[in-house]
Amino acid sequence: YSPVWSEDKATALAGYGCKPCQTEDLLTTAPRGKLCGRDYATGLVCDADHGQLCVPKTAGGFDYRVCKLFCPGGIALPVAKPQYYITGAMRVVGTTGAGVQEHRPFAVRCEPADACS
Repeated sequence: YSPVWSEDKATALAGYGCKPCQTEDLLTTAPRGKLCGRDYATGLVCDADHGQLCVPKTAGGFDYRVCKLFCPGGIALPVAKPQYYITGAMRVVGTTGAGVQEHRPFAVRCEPADACS
């Protein structure tokens, strides 16, 4: 996703380096009783727009985690996966340069889990 968002945070702006959705703060362990590869599909990046998806915590690793977000890529903003919601966007400290402020989404699990399915 593009980390530079419009003032109303409704769209991202083109021309800036993309950030991955599979960072540690945007991944989580599978819920109790669920396994990546058995209950959830696996992939390399958080690019599945439906259902749950697990990706390696580190590239090339075997420690799979569940994606909290779907990242369609380009200037499209990340979208919360089932059972998660985006509470807002946090400013990335130290990125204000030439009038550009980077943001990153902050996603949390719904409580109860089916509250926002």
